[in-house]
Amino acid sequence: MTHYIRLAFIGLLILAIGLWVGLNTKPNLDEIPGCDASFQWCLSQDQSTQLQVIGAAQGSILGQPIVTPALIHINAKGITSDRLVGRISGVNMYMGQFDVAFKRHNGQWQGLTSLPSCINNHPMVWKVELLVASNQTSNNTVELTPTNMHFLFSSHQPN
Repeated sequence: MTHYIRLAFIGLLILAIGLWVGLNTKPNLDEIPGCDASFQWCLSQDQSTQLQVIGAAQGSILGQPIVTPALIHINAKGITSDRLVGRISGVNMYMGQFDVAFKRHNGQWQGLTSLPSCINNHPMVWKVELLVASNQTSNNTVELTPTNMHFLFSSHQPN
């Protein structure tokens, strides 16, 4: 019996240390590979597409940090398709993934969605993957095809 108690105690200790280290380790947003789309227009690797992410509370001013929870605008240029979707997922923390439908407006694509909060005072890195409509299926649904264009942006939640 004491053997199981000792194993349970060691397991809980390892879990507590892992949580403490994980929650106290903050990613350095300066180390985002490439470009942070919440601070500037970013180019795709083939330089055909640009994307930016702006918090609605910042009044559409590029370069302001996104504070979560937030409503965000995602703008894209250079995509020639009938339909565009952005798939957002967390990079440094699992937050699930969700799709944002874009609409064409004044020669560019615009999407609007809410961005969830994470942990207080912990910077979050997000990935936007662009998907385009490819074929319409027999049941009138549209298949989405990845474009292999990924953009990163950051947000944080203050104390």
